[in-house]
Amino acid sequence: MPMEPIIEKWKSFNWEVITIDGHNMRQILEALDEADNIHTKPKIIIARTTKGRGVSFMENKAFWHGVAPSKEELSMACTELME
Repeated sequence: MPMEPIIEKWKSFNWEVITIDGHNMRQILEALDEADNIHTKPKIIIARTTKGRGVSFMENKAFWHGVAPSKEELSMACTELME
């Protein structure tokens, strides 16, 4: 079943929705601080992310969700992430 429009679904149940780039550490920390200051209703942080981001052979490939890379693939992935 489709998740979208996920923000509107949460808001329809009177939740406070905070949406962020889940790859941006500054936004993650700011969202946690913001959520900590909301006391009038339930809150949720929706972090938009990309599976395998930053690794060319993994990015946006559903195959890699829950699959461990080989030692060689791990080495290649670490090299790409360190560049």
